[in-house]
Order: sequence, then C-alpha cells, then structure tokens
Amino acid sequence: MKADGTRVKPVHRDISLKEMMMYYTPRWMAVVGLFASLASAFNLPMFGFILSQYVFVLAMPVDNDTEVTEFEQQRDVWTFAFIGLIFGIGLSTFTQKLCFGFGGENMTLKLRIKLFENILRKHIGWFDNKERAPGILTNIITEDITSVNGLTTEAIGILIEAFLGLLISCLICFFFSWRLAIVVSLMSPFMVLGGLGMAKLQFNQEAVSESYKAANSLLSDIILNYRTVIAFGPKNVDMILDRYNQLLMVPREAGIKKAHISGLFFGYSQGIRFVFIALVFYVAAIFTRKFGLDPQQVFSGCYVVFVGSIGTGVSLSQLPSISKAREAAKLVFGIIEEPSRIDPKQEGSSSITHGRVEFKNVWFRYPSRKTAILRNFNLTIEPNQSVAIVGHSGSGKSTIASLILRFYDSSKG
Repeated sequence: MKADGTRVKPVHRDISLKEMMMYYTPRWMAVVGLFASLASAFNLPMFGFILSQYVFVLAMPVDNDTEVTEFEQQRDVWTFAFIGLIFGIGLSTFTQKLCFGFGGENMTLKLRIKLFENILRKHIGWFDNKERAPGILTNIITEDITSVNGLTTEAIGILIEAFLGLLISCLICFFFSWRLAIVVSLMSPFMVLGGLGMAKLQFNQEAVSESYKAANSLLSDIILNYRTVIAFGPKNVDMILDRYNQLLMVPREAGIKKAHISGLFFGYSQGIRFVFIALVFYVAAIFTRKFGLDPQQVFSGCYVVFVGSIGTGVSLSQLPSISKAREAAKLVFGIIEEPSRIDPKQEGSSSITHGRVEFKNVWFRYPSRKTAILRNFNLTIEPNQSVAIVGHSGSGKSTIASLILRFYDSSKG
C-alpha cells in the first residue's frame, strides 16, 4: 500500500516447470507417464492403418478354395493385429492417466497443505485486504491449486502424444506416396485447428477473474455479517443483491461470447472432416490415375492421416489451459512465498520482568484503510494498574487492544 492509502496489486513472479516438479512425487511416475505418451502417439495412426487394411480384406474375392484360404489368412492377421492394438491402447492409456493422475494429486495435496500452513501464519493485517476474503481464499485452495497441473509433465505428455501422432501419420502416408504425403501434411493442420481453438478459447479472463473475486468477497462479507445485513432492512438486502448481480455480469457476458465462438469452432471442427475427406480423396484419385499409384496404398495413406489428425485435435482439446495454470501458480506461490510481517511462530521473551505498557507518539492505520485510527497517541499503564479505555464506536479501543497483543505493528512510534 502506498503512503496515501492506495492499495497496490501484488505482482507475482512466473513459476517454472522445474519448481512445479519439486512437488511432483514420485518422480519416476512422471518419466513413465512420458513414455506412455510416446506409446500412445502410435495408437490412432496404427488404428487407421489396420482399419484401412480391413476394408480391402473384406473386398477380397472368395470364389474358390485358394481365395478363401487367402482371405482367412489376411482376416486372421489383421484381426490379431487389431486385438494387439486394443491391448496396447488400453495399457498405454491406463499407464499415462495413472501416472499423471497420481503424481498430480500428490502435488496438489502438498501445495494445498503448504498454502494452508502459510495462510495460517500470516499476520491479521494480511486478511484485511478484500482480495483475501474467506471466499476468495477458499476458491484458491480448492480450485486454483487444481489448475496448476497444467504446468506439469501432464501437459508435456499430451503435447507429445498429439504432435508425434500427427507426425507418425504423415510418415506412414509418406511411405505409401510421398506426393500424397505432402498434400495431406499441408491440410492436416486445418483438422487440428478446430480442437485446438476450442481448447484455448479465452476472452478477457483477467476481468472475469477479478469480477469473481469481488463477488466472492461480497458474498463472504454477507455470510459473516448476515445479522447486520438483515438489521438494516429489505432495502439494504436488495441493494447488496443488485451489487452482487452487477459483479456477475462480466462473467455472464464473457460466457455468452465464448459460447457463440465455441459453437463456431465446433461447427468448423465437424465440417472440416468432410472437407478433408473430399479434397484428399479427390487429389488421391488424380494422383492414382496420373502416376499409377496402388489404390490400396493411397487409401491407407489418406485414412491414416485422417484418423491421426482427428486424434491430434481431440488430444489438444484435453490439454489443460497453460495460461490459466500459469496464473494460478503465480497466485498460489505468491501467497506461499510472501513473508508475514508478524510470524506467530517466532520466539518471544521467555519471561516478563517489567509489566509496564507504554504507547509513545504512536500512529496506526489499518492496511485496508486510508485514514489513520491513532494519531500521535500516548498512553502509559504502570504495573498493577487498571485502566479503562472509553470512547465512541470507531475511536480506536479495539485497535489499542490489538496493538498490545501485537496483532498489528504500529505505523510510527
């Protein structure tokens, strides 16, 4: 807070992945989760490849015994390959979710305990700030800490799975036809754009966050002082409810805007699949006729990239919001690292030799207020002396008691 009483919003530093991983235990689970993400990157490209082979197996002629035998052999080969792929998908996905989920919950638990411990050690003046109302602090402990998982290896694993899966799909298509691979590689980002756009859709999140904080602070004050609120009559209640409604207008307007744009991206992500299929197969038909390519290989290459692109978009849509995680981490670690002016665990005097209490030219102002409560205040209380402090409401009686108990430190004096 400045000298004129203006509240200064705290600026917190950025938190790195290395700092976040210090709370991630056991560490080996993060490594296993990354390897599981590497394995998961092969799932959808191989699914597209095997399924494309199934289409041509079903089209095989079965007019004589030789053709029936060949059909059964191909059927068995790709059936067992598909069964093996199913087990591989199940194992890699289970391992990935288990490792990232278990490690993330451990990290969240440690951060929540450390945050709560540091909140309890803050001096009373720290809670006078409206941004540290009970409702806001509760939201930080319950919601914001969960969001910091977006800065851990889970986000890295999902990115690896998404982009490596798309790369593998393009490489398989390149194996069949390098000409076609160039075309589908240039078009595949348009498939990814829909899922990525829906995942990262954010509008004026700072204003939304500030409005929610103010609404939570107002709601906390109402609940804690509900008797006072009711005592002022229905008009006071209506005024407070109107104020609460106004604070929720910014999130409401942002939500409506996000819903419209989300619908646009969703429609795009659904429509681009059919556009992709139409254009790729049209180009594939031209290449097949012009360069004499094998239709089965062309179809396999197109279908693998098609399935891989969809999988990349789905994976990116599940990616935690990194920007939201970064802001949550800055807020959480800002509270943890902020030193308390008065530490309740610090060592005091082992004994009191003189019971004399003296205020000498003391000035005091609450952190959340501009005006000083005590101005050049002087008071001496001798040992074994009883003193009664009398005054009207707001004159500073409770403030004097709080200073004696050192709930606050004086501004001067």
